[in-house]
Amino acid sequence: MLYAKGGAAWAGDKYSAEIPIFAEHIQASQTRAGWTVGGGVEWAFGQNWSAKVEYDFYDFGRRDVTFTGTIFGVPEVVPGISVKQTISTVKFGVNYRFGPTAEAYR
Repeated sequence: MLYAKGGAAWAGDKYSAEIPIFAEHIQASQTRAGWTVGGGVEWAFGQNWSAKVEYDFYDFGRRDVTFTGTIFGVPEVVPGISVKQTISTVKFGVNYRFGPTAEAYR
């Protein structure tokens, strides 16, 4: 069976940076909304068993992030860092279906 899918996606991101020379530590976090599209193939290899491989692409666009932290122990704010985020995933899986098999309905 071939299949395709798509829809909305959300990611909870945490960012941080350390610059030891300046005793600087900054961080930020945000929840990002985006979209996803993907597809895959699944095949049955036994009565209740199947295996699949799937590819998914996620796009969360470009957002400005404001980092806060300290430099030499003094509080600092670093606004306007532009972050673009996309994610590609490949999934492999094996499934077992409990209950009656397709043959039971014939």
